[in-house]
Amino acid sequence: MPEHDNDATEPKARSYLGGKVLNAEKGGPGWWLDQIDKGIRYREKYGESKRWAKWWSYYRCRWPGYKLPVNMIKSMVSSAVPQVYFRDPRLELEPSRGELDGAARVLTALDNRLIRLLDIKRQIRYMALDAYLYGTGISKIGIDTKYGLGTFGTMKEYDHKGRRLEQDATVVPSFPWMARNSPFDFVVPWGTQSIDSARWTAFRVIRHIDDIKADRRYSEARKKVPAGSFSTRGRDDSMHQTSELSDYAELWEIHDAWEGRVLVISEGVEDPLFDEEDLLQTRYGLPADALCYDDEPDFFWAPSPVGTVEADNIELNDIRAIQRKHRFLSVMKFLYREGAFDDDELQKILDGEVKAAVKSKFPLNEGSYALFQPTEPPGFEMASRYIQSDARATFGLGRNQMGDFDVSSRRTAHEASLVQQGSDVRMDDQRDRVVDVLLRNMNKINQLIFDYWDTPTVVDVVGPDGAQYWVEFTGKSLRGDFYMRAIVEDAQQSTPSVRRSEAAVMMDKLIAAAQAAQALQQPLTVNIGAALRYFLEQFHQIDPNKFLQPQVATNPNNPMPMDQFGQMQGASVETVKNAIERLPLPPVRTDMGVPAPPGIGGVAGMPQLPVNPVGMVAQ
Repeated sequence: MPEHDNDATEPKARSYLGGKVLNAEKGGPGWWLDQIDKGIRYREKYGESKRWAKWWSYYRCRWPGYKLPVNMIKSMVSSAVPQVYFRDPRLELEPSRGELDGAARVLTALDNRLIRLLDIKRQIRYMALDAYLYGTGISKIGIDTKYGLGTFGTMKEYDHKGRRLEQDATVVPSFPWMARNSPFDFVVPWGTQSIDSARWTAFRVIRHIDDIKADRRYSEARKKVPAGSFSTRGRDDSMHQTSELSDYAELWEIHDAWEGRVLVISEGVEDPLFDEEDLLQTRYGLPADALCYDDEPDFFWAPSPVGTVEADNIELNDIRAIQRKHRFLSVMKFLYREGAFDDDELQKILDGEVKAAVKSKFPLNEGSYALFQPTEPPGFEMASRYIQSDARATFGLGRNQMGDFDVSSRRTAHEASLVQQGSDVRMDDQRDRVVDVLLRNMNKINQLIFDYWDTPTVVDVVGPDGAQYWVEFTGKSLRGDFYMRAIVEDAQQSTPSVRRSEAAVMMDKLIAAAQAAQALQQPLTVNIGAALRYFLEQFHQIDPNKFLQPQVATNPNNPMPMDQFGQMQGASVETVKNAIERLPLPPVRTDMGVPAPPGIGGVAGMPQLPVNPVGMVAQ
């Protein structure tokens, strides 16, 4: 367990805002503010959050005291982020029991739509950036409203004039949502080791004072919240400029896992604005998650990759500053005997214009002048290369991975391959952590769907027979145990030509497998239409709909009930088998790998996209 310093002891009553003493009894607003203060001290000690604003300014190329800084931090972070997040993630859910096959198909289609509808990919990218800058990226989930906290479907997010009190377009009414949360505005208790073991989490919420006072979801205490009520608690005003937010107020939203409740408090207000059962907590824990690239088992706050190279970047800037001074010193200078040149003749030398001749009053051999041209000391460039190499090693990036061709020496193809593999190992580990965050958040979102989607909803799903079905479902009809995995493309290796080649190999494999299954008289479920569509989609100039007309079994105006769709699995095998038997199959190719064993819907030797199985989604 992390050590506890002397400041992290039992809370004491303290004064807030103008000397008003808040309720310091356990569970009161004053008590909670003391707990938050301890959590901020925990973050400052192990997460070095007092340095976060400085690291953020480096990323924005703000280097005080340097005229010509080299922003190595910016270039390294900008090179690393695209390599760890994913461009087009896909989720697949596998049922734990056969009768859940239909629910797994519907939930797979629904989750993949939500990823795009809710702009989750952008939120993941922001978290990836936070994890590089501050060491830890934070996410938050909810449903229906941003500040509703479980008041699902009450429409209280509108004031008496019908104006919506929430202005976040990524939060869609009735839908779950996931958003990146600033690490500056997130606190866990002192000694927390992981988000799963956190006793509570606290989110700082900054809202316009008019929205707070008009929000009927809050108690009457909302009318006592003072405008511009910002503390210096854990924030750097040089970065956030809270002094300019005179029409806004600071709230703390606390999710208490121990009591299963959620509270909203404001500094200077004696009573909570909100204190109800926390409906956003699921079997997967609190409605928050964390991303970090470096393991820190004993502490929640991980070390910052940017912080580890800060000294290198400062040293590099110092070298550049010295080089800049030497360039000024290297301008040609000379000494001359007083009176050797008239002022007009001396100006010809100093003004930089091209002149034919300068008159001297003394013979040149009598030492009327002497020229000096200083040179830059050697070693600066070599020292710069060493520093940049050390920093890249810390990040796990080589020059080639940052888009800079390495011409320092000749490299064989084998050597280049080894370097690439070494970099891929570290990038793959970081990418794997990002995928885990997506899966954990989607697990929690699915639990909210199971609990709160009572209104029948329709989604189009590809059935086990390859046909398109419009299925009507509710959250309860999807509830069950599922295994979830994410299929993501490699940011470096997935190019259009590579995807086309893989799609062509996949088609050959499927045809060979279908022929082998036919020869063995074994059933094999192959969705040839989906495979052809995927192959054609790799050619951007081709519209697959001009070649393929999908079989539509139902329509959105007359959807199939969920229970009926779930009973289709067993009846679909014969249909697919008959369709395969009618295909004109080419001869079996012996160079395409071994066909799948009988009864298995796959092919040995078939190229596999990178996948990341994580945990089980359960009731």
